[in-house]
Amino acid sequence: GLEGKREGDLQMYAAQHQDEMKKQDSLEKQCSELTSQIRALENKLETESANHQKAKEGLGKASQAIGKLRGYVKEQETKLTNLTKLNEELLAKNAEELEV
Repeated sequence: GLEGKREGDLQMYAAQHQDEMKKQDSLEKQCSELTSQIRALENKLETESANHQKAKEGLGKASQAIGKLRGYVKEQETKLTNLTKLNEELLAKNAEELEV
């Protein structure tokens, strides 16, 4: 009787052990899947971060270009103002000479 009981106990332990091994296997698979999902998210984050940095640099360059253009426009406006004055002076001189 005792021998049979031990045999039954051993079989029960073996079955429990097998169950535990299956659970462990399942958990390892889940961990592995989660790890690769995390890796994918990290890669995505890196890409997004790089894109964001590029966009920021692009905006910086655009802003600099706009600044240069504003400066250029101001220079042209100044030249135009000076030319207009010069033109008016020449017209006035012409009018004087015509009167003479």
